[in-house]
Amino acid sequence: MGKKKASDETEKIIVKVKLDETGRCESVNAIYMDSDTVVEKEFNSEAEALEFYANAQDYMYKDGLWELDPLPSEEPEPSPLEVLQSENKLLKAQVQALSDREEFQDDLIAELAMIAYA
Repeated sequence: MGKKKASDETEKIIVKVKLDETGRCESVNAIYMDSDTVVEKEFNSEAEALEFYANAQDYMYKDGLWELDPLPSEEPEPSPLEVLQSENKLLKAQVQALSDREEFQDDLIAELAMIAYA
């Protein structure tokens, strides 16, 4: 982080921010190529700079302004118990469907036997 004194004697913190093609912050104070899109961002305090660093991927640079645009959070992985419970529910439904099908086939065979022997 680079620091410089402003005219009002408060220290400003200036960092270089690399942007991706959408304007989202990709990295801060890294090594950049000539083809990278890099802008400077100024902070009034270290706390403000640290807040930005902690959530850098959630910021977008549009029309000369920084906007907080959080990335969507990932769905948490289900616990093994939840996976087993959903599989158990599916298996119970499959067993019930097979049972219903067997009952239908038994009724059909009985009806065909009555027709054949009538």
